[in-house]
Amino acid sequence: MVYEWKSASRIKANAQEAGKLFEQLEAENDLTAARVVEESRAESAVLHGEFEWNDTKAANKYREHQARNIINAITIKTVATDSDDEIPATIRASSCGVISTPTTSRVSSSAACSATRSI
Repeated sequence: MVYEWKSASRIKANAQEAGKLFEQLEAENDLTAARVVEESRAESAVLHGEFEWNDTKAANKYREHQARNIINAITIKTVATDSDDEIPATIRASSCGVISTPTTSRVSSSAACSATRSI
């Protein structure tokens, strides 16, 4: 098989070697996130450089990941004066502030922030 990372991927490791590792783990019926981390601990491992091995930094990055999940889980309930219907809306955290839809109002923490980048 020929393995490649998806086009939007930021992974720099050799996709072919990673794919072979995944294939091996799948054959052992053990292709799990925990096993991939375990297999990547050695500095010579194909995916070692894709992980943050400093536990303090990794813990904070995980909390930021959790915070993004929390931010993305909230909805805005718009109640019109003549109706109690809920209008689905989302809030997405970005490096520039908060974007909410369907009103697409943007709150930006910096005037220099011209493009919204999801975090």
